[in-house]
Amino acid sequence: MNKSKFRSLFVKTSFILFQIILFSSSIFAQPKEGFKLKKENTYLGGNLGLSLGTNSTYIDVSPHVGYYLSDQISIGIGATYKYSRGTLFNYNFGTGVIMGKDRFTGQYYGGQIFTRFHLPQDLPGLLSGLFAHAEYEPLRYSYTIEEFDGNNNSINKSDGTIFVNNVFIGAGLMQNVGVKSSSYIMVLWNLNETYESPYANPLFRVGFTFRL
Repeated sequence: MNKSKFRSLFVKTSFILFQIILFSSSIFAQPKEGFKLKKENTYLGGNLGLSLGTNSTYIDVSPHVGYYLSDQISIGIGATYKYSRGTLFNYNFGTGVIMGKDRFTGQYYGGQIFTRFHLPQDLPGLLSGLFAHAEYEPLRYSYTIEEFDGNNNSINKSDGTIFVNNVFIGAGLMQNVGVKSSSYIMVLWNLNETYESPYANPLFRVGFTFRL
């Protein structure tokens, strides 16, 4: 997808979600005083990922901020940053000699807009922690690939930028771990899965939230 199409899709999706937010706000507004933002309805959260190895590195930092429009509906926005680096060795399987290697680095960065529908808190057991989740996440992916020969000399290098649009739907389970803090696990499905996407279906996401 080229840059102009990416911007057009992002603007259209953001506008639709913004209209949904305004509509939801009007539904749950107080009849006399009108809708007012409340600090106690705001929550912070996100998910972190880290994997370090001799020939590979993976870092994921995805914070978000959300707001409860009602006891059951919340909306939020967030940021996404992912970094990956790795090396693939090319062996001569007959002799076991390294014939060369490919080194790659990549960075995904972008944002996310999401909404959640939570089941009523008075339901028994784990049912009270279940919620449905929908999310749009546009990402920009910048990568570099460098090839080396058997003597560790660089023989080729290429780079590029790709725009990726992820649309997730799924469900999750949230459990309290304190008075205002919770942890959650979600199972999501990317409706726009592509080769360039950093995710494979299904996507499992573990994170935390802290209510102000």
